[in-house]
Amino acid sequence: MTESAVPGRHDSVLLSDYLRQGVDGLVPSWNARTGQLDDPVVGEPTQYGTAYFALITAAVGRHDLAATAAATALAHLADGEQQPAVSSVRAGALQFGRGNHRDFMWPAMLRTADLLRAAGHIRSGALDAAVGALAVPDTFKARPPSNWSAVWLSGEWRRIVGGASPYTIADVDAWLEPFFAERIDLEQGMYREPGLPNSYDLFTRVHLQDMVATGYDGRFRSQLDRLAETGLRRTLGVQLSDGSVASAHRSTAQTWTLGAQLALLGAARAAGYDVPAGALARAHAALMTTLRPDGTISPVQNGLPAGLRIGYEGYTADAHYTSLALGFVVAAIRDGLDGAVGVDAPSADAAERDATHIEHDPTYRALRHRGRWSVHVNLDPHPHYDGFGIVDLTTGTGRRLQFVSSAAIAGATGFVNLGIAARDGDTVHPVAHRQFARNRSFTSSRDGLSAEARDDAGAAYRVTVRLGPETATVEESLPGNGTPLTLLVPYPRDVGDGALTDVRTGRDAVTLTHGAETVRITPEAPIRRIIHLPGGLTNRRGLCGLVRIDLDDPRDALRYAVTVVS
Repeated sequence: MTESAVPGRHDSVLLSDYLRQGVDGLVPSWNARTGQLDDPVVGEPTQYGTAYFALITAAVGRHDLAATAAATALAHLADGEQQPAVSSVRAGALQFGRGNHRDFMWPAMLRTADLLRAAGHIRSGALDAAVGALAVPDTFKARPPSNWSAVWLSGEWRRIVGGASPYTIADVDAWLEPFFAERIDLEQGMYREPGLPNSYDLFTRVHLQDMVATGYDGRFRSQLDRLAETGLRRTLGVQLSDGSVASAHRSTAQTWTLGAQLALLGAARAAGYDVPAGALARAHAALMTTLRPDGTISPVQNGLPAGLRIGYEGYTADAHYTSLALGFVVAAIRDGLDGAVGVDAPSADAAERDATHIEHDPTYRALRHRGRWSVHVNLDPHPHYDGFGIVDLTTGTGRRLQFVSSAAIAGATGFVNLGIAARDGDTVHPVAHRQFARNRSFTSSRDGLSAEARDDAGAAYRVTVRLGPETATVEESLPGNGTPLTLLVPYPRDVGDGALTDVRTGRDAVTLTHGAETVRITPEAPIRRIIHLPGGLTNRRGLCGLVRIDLDDPRDALRYAVTVVS
């Protein structure tokens, strides 16, 4: 089946519709008394929410609201003694952290001022004066090559272009130099944030690309052009078939990551790079999965209520992470994507997607895409964010039955992925990264991807995934394993779309059904027993269940099939 036969669920929703719906969902949390955007759960401002609320309200023509929010945010920027907003919510809501995230506000303020000036708003002159008076970089916490500094630097470049900055292009060159000396791999097309998250690679590159789009032509222009080229290749390589970004370290399933992906693709397209229509359509479809049934936009890639904080990381809150995501949507619309995806867009490429993306040192991640499928194998996951092995297996756009991101079991350490585990009596031992942290390698074939990792003693883990039209066939092995194996199937049970996944167990297979979607998992080995736990797990996509399939007899390898039935 070609991708064009797998339409997204929200093809009829234009980006401008999504933006307006997101703004409408945040407006009830606007605090007219303080001039700030409160978080709907925390009940007070979080991080840089007010600054991006100013931008997105200006973008939809709510200029008075935008001007008030911008004035408040600029006053906060100018007064370093003001208490920082809530930056993390820990232990439920029993403990808040506060941090200085002023760096993130600067480009939003410059873009808001531009929009209000263009609209001839009565307060635009006062906002321009406040923008011109800000002391940069002393106002901000981070310095190059931090990803935070890429944000304020993109804002300061806009101020330079507008003639309101004391700095010149030579100063910008000096700020850019550490990025290319220390963090940017031009060949790989990646900004190497500590931990190597895919999300902050996108985040940093989209801000650097914005500088080129607004006229930067200094000493590092050729390097930025090269980064745009190789970075686009990486962005396409780590985009899963459902349109999301391959799970790797923090912030993977944040809505702003999906927005940044779309903004970066839009900027590349506007700059004349060849961006496949299918990549745009997939990115659009993934973004639409964050529409909640109540009409608000979720800051993570599920539609569950904000108060549950499912898929939220400690620094996640609706006020700043939804408004930030919508700020990236504003950029995508500016670059002409409103009519390029959504109603008038193809749901995917006209031809079947067939591509491989392999990264060895330092990430040790690889992806294979074919038709409706993407598989992502991570041989060096961060122990606090991802499991080892098959961390993503996706079945196409507009679907909820995706085996995406590692699942955590309440009260347990580590993560559970789709895949085999050794069994010692009644105890199951999922394959752990610490066991196999040496001699990691990937190879690709016409229809699949293989990976191998070893430990210091020579013990190995091997996996091969072959992708057919409707079936992904997986072969996993632990050579020399002397115990029975268990196949673990963590699955999305409640993603907030109003449906719960139904699980049917048979003698030789497990069938998962979510709404109109059905996926069957069939191990090619005698089954001793199947245990189904319908709850107790979570991942970045929502509340999860777990199917434990215990196999008979000791073995060191298992072949199983994942089939899309409908």
